[in-house]
Amino acid sequence: MAIEGFQCHCASPTADPRRNLSNARTVVKGPGPKLPGLCAQHSSFVASHGRAMDLSDLTSLELEILERTADMGAISYDSTPMRDVDERSAAGTDCGNDERPRRGEASPQELEDAPDDGTGRLGNTDWCLCGSCAPMETVVECVCCREYPAVARKQQGRQGCVTGHPDFEALCLNPEVLRLAYLNMRHYGQQGMGASASEHYRFAAYRQCALWLWSRLGKKNRRPLPSCVVKTIRGRYPADVYAGYRDAE
Repeated sequence: MAIEGFQCHCASPTADPRRNLSNARTVVKGPGPKLPGLCAQHSSFVASHGRAMDLSDLTSLELEILERTADMGAISYDSTPMRDVDERSAAGTDCGNDERPRRGEASPQELEDAPDDGTGRLGNTDWCLCGSCAPMETVVECVCCREYPAVARKQQGRQGCVTGHPDFEALCLNPEVLRLAYLNMRHYGQQGMGASASEHYRFAAYRQCALWLWSRLGKKNRRPLPSCVVKTIRGRYPADVYAGYRDAE
């Protein structure tokens, strides 16, 4: 193995491999079958390899292991990618049929796995799974009941929309239940529930549905109700203008 500044110890039995290997830098391919300072075995190895191997970062011990494994007909780091090849690949240089992306560019697989920002849901209900959703004003509101695990637990294998669940009608649409829920919230100082009876019931219905699906979410922890739920509640207790979903402040 031709190493700059290194005499093959097979050709020189008295040479100190540690001293010679400490000066090793690069394995170089030779043009002929026999290279100066190499035994026949190492000359054959070097002649069969067409690329230079950078050894500048190897320790003396690693260099010694490299040389000893060559004596046994094997060579450490033989399959390690060359630095110049890596740099060309990173720069976008064509390396055969390896169509790797340029540095900073996403691979086709990464593009396929990129998260959807949801804008494709606006203006349509293609995302609806239950058949009862309506187009919503914001991306965050464009969610179907069947996309929530909590709804799946409530449905217990039932098909269709959660608004068809008997408990939804009893807890979230019944006016007497909603009136009591409203009075209870007012008793505990809840603000922003509107002025009209329809607003009161609608606010109470949203709260009742959230409690039914998720229990208490905690202070300032809100979650948009499914579009189908909002549509059904608004249909029962309508208004001219709706505020829509708002994150907690």
